Amino acid sequence: MSEGEHPDLALLDPRNRPISISLERAKVEVENAVYRATDLYERLEGAGLVWGNGHHMRQKIAKMASDLLEERWNEQKSDKKS
Repeated sequence: MSEGEHPDLALLDPRNRPISISLERAKVEVENAVYRATDLYERLEGAGLVWGNGHHMRQKIAKMASDLLEERWNEQKSDKKS
């Protein structure tokens, strides 16, 4: 650690924070986070800037993120608990 560096600075990087989570719980968390982050689609729909249903677009994007997580899940590192 260099002079003046905060000892917990590494914890600001999310890759350095330990987590214990099951695949199913992680999928739910990812889907919920992505759904929340895509609220712009409904606003764009309401403004007439995109066609289709903004809510359904958000659901589809969230599901894609969840599926990608499952493809890349490392079962050996998982404790398989919720």
